[in-house]
Order: sequence, then C-alpha cells, then structure tokens
Amino acid sequence: SGLFDFSGGLLTMARDGEALWFNQFTRGLVRLVPADDPGGTEQWSLFSPENSPIMGDGHLNLAVHEDGVVLAGTENSTFGGTDNSQLGVDVLVDQSRPRDPGSWLHLYPSTLGGNIIGAIGIEQRDVIWFAVRSVGLRRWDVNGLGAGPNDPLTWTDTSDDHWSDALVRIPGSDLDLDATNAIVIGGDGSIFAGGTGLVEFRYEPILGLATLVNEWQEKEQSLEVGLLGQTVTGLGFDRNGHLWALTAGGLNRLRLGGETAAIDAFTDLATYLTFDSSFYAPSAISPLPGGTYRRLAMSPDRTRLVLSSDLGGCAATIPEAGMPEVEGDLAKAYLDPNPFPGETDADMVAVGGITLAPDTPAD
Repeated sequence: SGLFDFSGGLLTMARDGEALWFNQFTRGLVRLVPADDPGGTEQWSLFSPENSPIMGDGHLNLAVHEDGVVLAGTENSTFGGTDNSQLGVDVLVDQSRPRDPGSWLHLYPSTLGGNIIGAIGIEQRDVIWFAVRSVGLRRWDVNGLGAGPNDPLTWTDTSDDHWSDALVRIPGSDLDLDATNAIVIGGDGSIFAGGTGLVEFRYEPILGLATLVNEWQEKEQSLEVGLLGQTVTGLGFDRNGHLWALTAGGLNRLRLGGETAAIDAFTDLATYLTFDSSFYAPSAISPLPGGTYRRLAMSPDRTRLVLSSDLGGCAATIPEAGMPEVEGDLAKAYLDPNPFPGETDADMVAVGGITLAPDTPAD
C-alpha cells in the first residue's frame, strides 16, 4: 500500500467518525478510511512536512476532538539534520481541506512552554490539556474563560484563548507532572494524570488552582494500596467506571468510588517474580506479554482494552459487571522479532511460539 517504509515506527493512533489516524515516526501522519465492502479500496493519505502544512514528522501522540479536529503532539528530536526545536502541536481544524494551510493551527513552544508533548487529554469540548515534558500540564481553553463548551469554537482565533500556568506538582502531592504520559477525565470532571505515579485532581480555571483528590504510587508494602511500578504509561476508563492504568510492571485496575480505591494487579510471570512474594498472590499472574509496557487504549464503547509492550500485545474484554475473568479474556498477539527492524532484506514475520527455519516465512 505504500503506507510504511523502514526506519520509522508506528507510535500512536486515534479514531474519528470515519477514519483512523496514525503516524510513522520520522515520516509523518497517515489518515486511513477503511473500505465499505470487504473487496473495496481503502483510502489513505500521508501528511508530511513536504506535502502538507504540518510542522514536523516526529509525532508522539494523537487525539481526535468530538468536532473532528485532530491534534498531533510532536517531540523535538533532530532528524536528518533538520532543526525541530520549534515543534509543538499540529491542529487540523478542517479535515475537508487538509492540504490548505488555513485549515491548520500550530501551537509553538512560545505558547506551550516546551516542544515535547507527552500526552493530550480533552476535558470538555472547549478545554484541552497538554502534558509538556519538563514543563508540566498546560490547560488550553479555546474560547477563553468567558465562553462555554456549547459556544462555537474559535480554533484559529488565538486572541480569546486562555492558557493556564504550568502545573508541575499538585499541592499535597509528591508526584511531579512534567513527565506525564497519559491524561484522562473522570465522570465527575476530575483529571487523572499518569507519569511518575498517578494523580487525580480538580482544577478551578478562574482562580487557577488545582486541588488534590488522590494519588497512587508504586506498591512498597504488602498491606498498602499501590501500583505495579511507578511509571504509568497509559490510562483508560472501562464501561463499569473502573480506571485501568498500564505501568512498568503490568496492568492495574482501580475500582474507584469508595473512600479508598481497590487496585487489582495483572502481570506476567517474569515480572511477578521480581516482586516481593508478600505483595501479590499468584492470581496476579496473567497472560501478558512481559517486557516494557508501552501503551494502553480503550475501545469507544469501553468494552475492550488493548495494550502493547516491546515483546508483544494483548486484548481484554471487559464484562458489564463483576470481576473480569482475565484468564481467557486476554489474548496474546506476539510479534518477535519486530517485523519492521530497520534496513534489511528479510520480508518475513516470525511469530512467537512457532519454531521456523531462518528462511521460512510464517503463514
């Protein structure tokens, strides 16, 4: 199809009403519209600095607004001698004219405070949060404090925008927010930010004040409520209102609503054996791929989650009520080695668990 070439990994994906957006790192953004019929033709478009108004090709994350606006956060690495120090967030306001510079808005470091965007979270229709690496969390009110989410959004009119000061630490919390990897919004409007641990807070925009609700760190004692590892790499709410947090040590389900959240742990055998034997029962061992856990995503109806690591990925079905039967709900999908390893003449994919001769392709 021509979507991919070597030396550029797929790091992020997001869906709008009809299309799937994703990136190839150091190449650009891809918009894919699936065919209506099984035998039909897919429609895809590649957006690179050479053929479109985007600022760069080093995108780390994507988010799609309910109005169809696409937000793509970049990072500031230098590729091929190109100076990307002015990258930030590319905002596609009008998908009907994606090659027109007038359809794009660019948020630069002069506004964001930095140029590595670790996460994007949409609080409500007119309010978006950005996690800016080494800066903190920045809150963007597209219409300013005098308008609400039901008013027409003035994306390209920056004169009425309101930006919060950077949140580096919530008063009462020990966790820094300048390394946030994921942002989600709770049903009651509270904000969850995961990076060096997990923080839940509320934000008052008029006063510019953040109030701590809860925080969770790595479990260090057998009787305390804590996470499987300190580094949070992904967050998502399921259909039951439970928050799932992917961490360096595995998958955590936070059952919220009581005075103290209950956390259920799911991890692979190798990682389980690195923990103190008094921390977790063997029931925490689940068919997860192991390695370093990278990303977590929830389906739009919040009935399925998928996660990835550098050793593979898995998917889980979330029942409507009760404890998920994790054993059997998690399906492994290993790819080993990476099917896009870089410059190579090999055109085969080796599937984990299947022994193949070096020159034998997998069906």
